[in-house]
Amino acid sequence: EQDLMAQIARSLALALTNLKLRDSLYEMSIRDYLTGLYNRRYMEEMLSKALANARRKESNLGIIMLDIDYFKNFNDTYG
Repeated sequence: EQDLMAQIARSLALALTNLKLRDSLYEMSIRDYLTGLYNRRYMEEMLSKALANARRKESNLGIIMLDIDYFKNFNDTYG
C-alpha cells in the first residue's frame, strides 16, 4: 500500500512538473526574449479571440496599429 502511494505521488509530481514546463514554454513562445514584450504570435492569438468575442456579442472592435519608422534597424542592432 505504501509503495502504491509513493508511485501515485511520483506520478502526480511528474504531471505537475510537465504542466509547469508547458506553461513556461508557452510563455516563452509569446514573448520577446530580450525585452519581455509580447510578440506577433500573441497579437494574432489575442486578435482572433477578440474578433470572436465581438462577433458573439455583436459589438464593434477597434484596432490601432503603430508602425515605427526604421525600427527594424534598431531591433536588428540592439535586439
